[in-house]
Amino acid sequence: MEKNYESMYVRESNCQLWEDPCLEDYLAYWFYQVEKNSVKPSTAATFYDLIYRHIIPELGKCRLSDLNLFLLQTFFNQQYENGRIDKTGGLAYQTISSMYTILNSALTYAENNGLLQKNCCRDVRLPKREWKKVRVFTKEEQKKIEYAAVHSKNPNGIGIILCLYTGIRIGELCALHIEDVDIGNRVLHVQRTLERIKCLENTERKTMIYEGRPKSHSSIRDIPLPRFLVLSLQQYMAQYKSEATCEDSFISGKSGNPIEPRVYQKYFQTILNSAEVGNANFHCLRHTFATRALEEGVDPKTLSELLGHSNASITMNIYAHSLYEHKYEAMERLAAVYKA
Repeated sequence: MEKNYESMYVRESNCQLWEDPCLEDYLAYWFYQVEKNSVKPSTAATFYDLIYRHIIPELGKCRLSDLNLFLLQTFFNQQYENGRIDKTGGLAYQTISSMYTILNSALTYAENNGLLQKNCCRDVRLPKREWKKVRVFTKEEQKKIEYAAVHSKNPNGIGIILCLYTGIRIGELCALHIEDVDIGNRVLHVQRTLERIKCLENTERKTMIYEGRPKSHSSIRDIPLPRFLVLSLQQYMAQYKSEATCEDSFISGKSGNPIEPRVYQKYFQTILNSAEVGNANFHCLRHTFATRALEEGVDPKTLSELLGHSNASITMNIYAHSLYEHKYEAMERLAAVYKA
């Protein structure tokens, strides 16, 4: 259990702590007094977890004056190769990148305030990001999933259909309000995300449900709805949400409260079992939407905007295999020219 740092270190600038603090003490001060209230609660919870699960156990006892490029570079390399808590492999690139953001920001603050001569983290080279092939449902699997969702006794099966044909994330789905599903204009307004995060306040709760803005500005977007999907949404609204207000959740539990992502993920697993489709993460619905869109000729720029990516290069990196298969099929059409 880490120390209760939140009420500590509100001290004079000439305190003994500031002569050459260990990284553990300095990060605690930086997190609680500088960073915590300047970022979203979900980001703060992520930073907290990375600091206490990865950074402090490895580097916490080092004095700021002992930090150097060799030490920091070695730390990031080791985390990428074997950084998982269970020692079964390395951490994901995004996790490594987030830890770099934490250390670089914290040490830059120390440098700017005279606690550190130079922020060596600035010169660390992160490993090259490797884009892994994503799991995509085949067209046959997709039809089975759609059938199971439509015929589920749980009306929230509409959420699975919505994700398959809009590509929204599970947190974005769970955060939808009735007003976000604009049937009249055939538009889905994605402007929130919902997740369970660590509670950092002094309460008895360990976690809390947090509804806030998506992780980036590009994730706030409007997605046109195809006509066949609008009909399904109209039927769902008429049958289950006829008395709902615009602020009510689009999908909800029996109590009417929003469904948190991990609960909906469990429901999704029951749909996969019913459809006799192999185990898969909910995010595979998003990958499937993107792949089907590419197969139907949607250009990467348009697709990136529908997915909420910051640029088309991210989309192309993730779905490179889909783009390649699409190009391969296009090249095969040249056989008609050869035969002629």
